[in-house]
Amino acid sequence: MKKWAYSFARLGKLCYICNIIANYFKLILLMFMKILAYVLFAFSTLLASCHREPIVVNADEIAATKQLNEKYHDLIVGHWHHFSQTELTEVTQEFVFKTDGTYTGHILYRSRQQVMVGGKPVLTDWTKRIDEDLEGQWGLMYSKSQSRNLLHLNSKSHFIGVRVIEFFDANQSKLIIESPLVIESGRIEFTRK
Repeated sequence: MKKWAYSFARLGKLCYICNIIANYFKLILLMFMKILAYVLFAFSTLLASCHREPIVVNADEIAATKQLNEKYHDLIVGHWHHFSQTELTEVTQEFVFKTDGTYTGHILYRSRQQVMVGGKPVLTDWTKRIDEDLEGQWGLMYSKSQSRNLLHLNSKSHFIGVRVIEFFDANQSKLIIESPLVIESGRIEFTRK
């Protein structure tokens, strides 16, 4: 009887330890599931917020945006080209704006250096730095707070990404906007191709 009581007591301690270990694993699993739920929630929030265009909330902005689109939307639709060159850089930007609010395009950025050869300055050959196709959505809007007409570009390219740039003017032959590229800043003029 004494042996049986001793083994029963040992079994009780063993079950108690097993129970603690099982509860510990349940706690770890619960914490992992909470972390996973937070990560999935954050990821889904990020995805849901990335595809939307800026929202115009002011009634004056809505009316001005509508007028801007009525005046310029059809003029912007088409194939546009911009080329600029300095002694050391060359930038080519092409955009094809479509009526459905999508666009395609291409960016080519080349550079070269001036080096000394035999005591004389010599220019190296051109080197491609950026050669990338673009696609995304576009839209015109008016910002009352900035008192500016804006061109919204939403692209999968990391060179453009989501950019809201100033829109100056458009006609049958020219499109004048703020450059969407960091490498070429300021107001630039595109010609219709």
